[in-house]
Amino acid sequence: ALAGLRGQAGGAVGESLEADRQVVRRVALEKEGELAEVLEAVKRLETAARRDKDEARDRAMLEKLTGKWRLIVTTGDQKGRAVTGGKLSYFPVKAVQQFDCETNFICNGVYLGPISFEFSGELELLPLRRLEFFFNKVSLGPLSLNVEVGKDAKKKPSFQWIDVNDEFALARGAGGGFGLWKRVEEI
Repeated sequence: ALAGLRGQAGGAVGESLEADRQVVRRVALEKEGELAEVLEAVKRLETAARRDKDEARDRAMLEKLTGKWRLIVTTGDQKGRAVTGGKLSYFPVKAVQQFDCETNFICNGVYLGPISFEFSGELELLPLRRLEFFFNKVSLGPLSLNVEVGKDAKKKPSFQWIDVNDEFALARGAGGGFGLWKRVEEI
């Protein structure tokens, strides 16, 4: 979505957005960056994404979600950021989200060596880069249980996607914090 803004917005603004994407990319792929710098970059990217109302471009961006994504950083809300002492909080364990936008499948998993803990369910792609989801199955290794988490909730769990490309995905969660994932081939 942001690539199209570059052409529309002009050279300086487009270059600024690309610099912001590089800040976020460096955190996702190299785990390098300062919280204040990243929050400012995310804020500018989010503002640009909100201004871009091209639904076809939004849909194409969301379709890039299909695949596996390892969670790198989550900020939580303002209170949560105070707990981390103003530093980026890299996710301490292997957590991978899988999205299949054709079958509307989502799976959140935490993996500790041979042990896996997964929630899987359904997702819905909505206008303006919004993805809502609910879980209907929880698994611990080979054991699974059918459940319904979030399906009938008044406010479903969701992500408002800011940027999705071949390397990283950036979204704001329903709680107000942002999450940053890097694409992975395997869990």
